[in-house]
Amino acid sequence: MKNDLEIREAVRAAIDDCTRGIDEAPSLRLRVLQKAKGEPPVKKKFTAAMALAIALILLTSSALAATLIKPDILSWLFRGEEAPEEMLTLVQQNGSVEKTDNAALTLSETFFDGKELSVSFTLQNPTDEPLVYTIHHAKLNDKALVFETAQLPYGNSVGQALGGEVNGTPIPRETTFFITFNGTDDPDDGLTPFVQKKPLQSMAEATISIRVDVFRPLAEYTPVSEIEFYSGKYDIVTDLVPLYPETAWVNMNALLHPAKLKIVDHLDFSFPISLNEPQMTTVSAVPGEYKNDLYTLSLDSFTLKSSGGKMEGRITHIPDTLSFLAEQSFLSVFPEDVFEQAKAENNHALGLRFASFSSGCSAHPETGAISHFRFDADFRSVSGTLPKGVYLVWLDDHQTYWDSALYIPLLPQ
Repeated sequence: MKNDLEIREAVRAAIDDCTRGIDEAPSLRLRVLQKAKGEPPVKKKFTAAMALAIALILLTSSALAATLIKPDILSWLFRGEEAPEEMLTLVQQNGSVEKTDNAALTLSETFFDGKELSVSFTLQNPTDEPLVYTIHHAKLNDKALVFETAQLPYGNSVGQALGGEVNGTPIPRETTFFITFNGTDDPDDGLTPFVQKKPLQSMAEATISIRVDVFRPLAEYTPVSEIEFYSGKYDIVTDLVPLYPETAWVNMNALLHPAKLKIVDHLDFSFPISLNEPQMTTVSAVPGEYKNDLYTLSLDSFTLKSSGGKMEGRITHIPDTLSFLAEQSFLSVFPEDVFEQAKAENNHALGLRFASFSSGCSAHPETGAISHFRFDADFRSVSGTLPKGVYLVWLDDHQTYWDSALYIPLLPQ
């Protein structure tokens, strides 16, 4: 029999499979720290971003190189998966170019899924000297955009070196990068981690502008390891510019030392784009109660399309014999065509991927028994064909209840 520690580790591993990709988000780490300082423990929230800049630094060089082989938005959004065919029509080839003395920026492609705007840019260094670039902010029709994910570091904490060489090895003169944006009414250019986000609206004509800051290194680059990159060692004891060799990213904390980097330009690039309303297939569940031998699910909504989806509801009539820790309870969701395989292999990685999952429990004031479990979740993009039904599988502190999975049929809208 497993002890408590082994059980908890098994649950965490399964939850990690369900929520892979969101646990590396810096915003999540900050939220976890805040909860540890006194927020109520009955609420657990995972907040996405397909991958923020700092998380991407932890990717291996081979994974990054594979991404850059085909600088295509769908290859980026569906890394390792098949993009739905209906999403191919949403990718707009652009090719607009703007140049200055210190940078050339090409807007290669745009992709609007009805809520978020993803773009691919190619940044070039047209000079004969090594320079460092950062993306400072972006706007749509002069209104701030907030980034969801970024392949090139976004904000002036990490920069991209272009041109020059390190230890005799040339640094590329150009790089292709991807950013996914959301809308916001926040005046702080979308750089605040807890900025209020809102979906972007479709529009036939719009202008996206992006500011690039350019820095000149006043000292030689020095290659550093991942650990050294964040340790601050090279900010304090040397005059060298710390650079991560596989990606040519620079620790911009070196700006604290004026002998290392000097800003030489603020460049504003603007491109005309269109955000057309996507015509996409949507499947949804009929709201209402769904029951099994374990609990009753009161489903408020469940919608799914290729670009993602949303699920809201609560679980009621939980038997007293089902004891669990609220912060270690979860619902896995599996398309009907992979459920049996997932069950046989106890493989949560086959489930739909979550961009976020929030839950909380209410207890009876007298008995302390849990009266209901409330949840809401946002799904990430769905590869392949949309399912005709899904299985909801309860995961608590003790086990995964595969045999009590709830089947929810999904119908086209």
